[in-house]
Amino acid sequence: MYILDFSCNNCGEHSQPAPGQASAPGEMFPPYIISINGSQDLHNCIVWNNGGCVYSIQITYNLLDSYTVHVDAKGPTGMFSGAGYLRFIDYSGDHYDLSIFSSIRRTHWVEYMSFRPGIKTILWSDTAF
Repeated sequence: MYILDFSCNNCGEHSQPAPGQASAPGEMFPPYIISINGSQDLHNCIVWNNGGCVYSIQITYNLLDSYTVHVDAKGPTGMFSGAGYLRFIDYSGDHYDLSIFSSIRRTHWVEYMSFRPGIKTILWSDTAF
């Protein structure tokens, strides 16, 4: 599978109105694995409060021009610690949101359909978009 290396100048924990942001170097059709600043291990870059983080992101192609973003992640730990929020923006300008509440590491996903399905931007925050 191909690797698409996003760039990020503000890795770490973020809240609105200034979410963390990683940008693609150019448009690429799925399937691919996302790396940030040369690393496929994203847990030091996409970070939320109380130990929440993303470990990896993969974009896959499904049947009938649908796509899935697979996110290996865990949400913040502790009562009332909230969630981790992700927003994926594709090249058509559409966005797909994912909220990670569980503090147990597992794969989460969001499916979408698009004429330009490559992910252009990833945003993350401790607060909802």
